[in-house]
Amino acid sequence: MKEKKLKAAGYVLFAVYLILLVWIIVFKMDPWTIYRYRRYVCLIPFGSLFDKGYRLDYAVRDIVYNILVFIPFGIYISMLFKRMKPAAAAAVMLTVSAVFESVQYVFSVGTTDVTDLITNTLGGIIGIVSYRLLGKLNRNSSRIDIIILAAAAFVSLVLSVQMTAVIIYFLQ
Repeated sequence: MKEKKLKAAGYVLFAVYLILLVWIIVFKMDPWTIYRYRRYVCLIPFGSLFDKGYRLDYAVRDIVYNILVFIPFGIYISMLFKRMKPAAAAAVMLTVSAVFESVQYVFSVGTTDVTDLITNTLGGIIGIVSYRLLGKLNRNSSRIDIIILAAAAFVSLVLSVQMTAVIIYFLQ
């Protein structure tokens, strides 16, 4: 019974994470992003690092943020779908990232960038490996899941409050 409640909590928090992920990636944490029409595609991996018209610190920040924002995705996939092979989980990361990049292109928000595909997938793989390493260090997977879900609940709450505050600010 405890295992079922834990898994249910995991699915709820994963859904909250996905909503926050859409808000972060598609809407750039700005509800009015959809009104900024800009369609740009970058097919050169890590091209922004070498673009003289783009600040290097912004390029590095974007790469680091993309990796960080997808680490929880890998953890959730590993925790909720324990039988999924790591390669299949990485394919899920790549597919979801490709969907986000396609949505950005279709709705002209942000830049559709192959670097994002690479870094988002890398972040997910880091999450997968991290969860598996934690499992090897501590044989009690329920205990690890509880700690991860508690941390996820806290982070989701903080981001949800921030998201609500931004939306309220823009609606005034």
